[in-house]
Amino acid sequence: MKKNEIVNTCYKLPRVRSSFAAVSIQNLVYVCGGTDGKVLNSLEILDLTTNKWSKLASMSNKREEFGFVIGADNKLYAIGGFDGHKCLTECERFDLISGSWENIAPLNIPRRALCTVSMPDGIYAIGGYDGEKYINSVER
Repeated sequence: MKKNEIVNTCYKLPRVRSSFAAVSIQNLVYVCGGTDGKVLNSLEILDLTTNKWSKLASMSNKREEFGFVIGADNKLYAIGGFDGHKCLTECERFDLISGSWENIAPLNIPRRALCTVSMPDGIYAIGGYDGEKYINSVER
């Protein structure tokens, strides 16, 4: 490959879905939740070196339109979202070493379609929709 050459490679998701979240760590892409007509709680990983998908432990909550970030502690965080019926305050994190999810402190305000940012001092939930109105607040 030449310097500055763009490589266009297409990878297929294991199932059709939208409103999911994804993060990458080195050559791994973690794809979480979303909807395929039903809201999902799945977590799958694509290894870009082998082009193979694997299933990991499912979240305790089904969710779409949620925040998904890698924390400073190298854990994956699923923040808020929509479970198909209501906007969520529930949050959980995935430990890459143990391969398990744990529930963590909830948001103060239910949020879907939010933005999340991981900073050294915590994870910030920004904006979103609470089921009735759009939100202009930030919480950590």
